Amino acid sequence: MAAATEVRDDDGRLRIQARLLERLLDRPDRVPARWATPGFGRLVDLVRAQLGPIISHESLAESYSREHIHRGVVGVMPGSLVLLRRSPTDVGYAHRWLELAGQAGGEPWATLVSEDRHQAGRR
Repeated sequence: MAAATEVRDDDGRLRIQARLLERLLDRPDRVPARWATPGFGRLVDLVRAQLGPIISHESLAESYSREHIHRGVVGVMPGSLVLLRRSPTDVGYAHRWLELAGQAGGEPWATLVSEDRHQAGRR
């Protein structure tokens, strides 16, 4: 029973993080500078590639639950913007959530956070 509760909690956490990610990607002035670094982008793309075979939100939440069983973040509420901003793993999971919902494509991370993309969207 506890495992099912953890997955439901992680489902909600991922849903919240996906909404936060979507809002951040829509507002380039709010995207953390770190997200545009090549290292962060490589890690996000690696996580996204590993999550590619997952085809449902439920399975994604189960995977996220297993991923985070070994990691505790002291002083950070689950689903918070602080956690999303610092973790390429959380960003990758949140983006996969959006992909499964049909709200995001499979572009490389560097393309998603590029200034050129945001400037083209304003035209």
